[in-house]
Amino acid sequence: MRLDQCISTLQALNEEERGAFRHFAPIPKVVLLVGYLVLVVSFERYDWAGTLILALVPYVLAVLGGLSPWFILKRACVALPFVLCAGAANFFFDSPANAAISLGVLTAKTFGTVGGVLLLTLTTSMSGITGALAALHVPCLLILQIQLMFRYLILAMEEALHITNAYHLRNPECRMIPVRDWGQLAGQLFIRTVRRGNGVYAAMQCRLFSARTVISEVRRTRKREWLVVFVLLLAFGAVRWFL
Repeated sequence: MRLDQCISTLQALNEEERGAFRHFAPIPKVVLLVGYLVLVVSFERYDWAGTLILALVPYVLAVLGGLSPWFILKRACVALPFVLCAGAANFFFDSPANAAISLGVLTAKTFGTVGGVLLLTLTTSMSGITGALAALHVPCLLILQIQLMFRYLILAMEEALHITNAYHLRNPECRMIPVRDWGQLAGQLFIRTVRRGNGVYAAMQCRLFSARTVISEVRRTRKREWLVVFVLLLAFGAVRWFL
């Protein structure tokens, strides 16, 4: 995936909540995601039927919520090379048939978990997610780390895009940056990112930012939302234990 596409993806995830699930409070959605992730990763490495069914859940919910499942699927494919490298090692320790099944199960788990996280970020704003984590008594330091990482990741990718564009403008005939220049460009990327990050932090301090600032409260949860979460988790649990 190109850098400009990655930046547009992160900026889209940072927008206000969209889709039919925007009417749900953030806390039930976070609880549903955590329960879903636990159930998906709890499958054994040869349990392909149940894993495949649960892996389709985020994409089915995306269709029901008025979102594009292809958008989520394409973004989830970013993690596919890492999964293939990890799953390919099973061929050295297991029979080819069992190794292929375990690779398929691992791939399904990846698409399910990454798709679930993307679905949450597409239907809930970052402030809503962090507010839900605070309501669930997640340590404030961890919440602040998530907020800053999400913000500075976009800055680092923007600086990387500027550096690559400048390199190709100076070398129009070069399609790929040679390995011999990677070290110098990585150093420039680090310096530029730190410099821009310090500027952003100084601007935040000018707006009276403080790490001890209480995170804004999220919307109140309605009883029917908890009922939907309970029914879905019950259905996921049935798939986990009976397939």
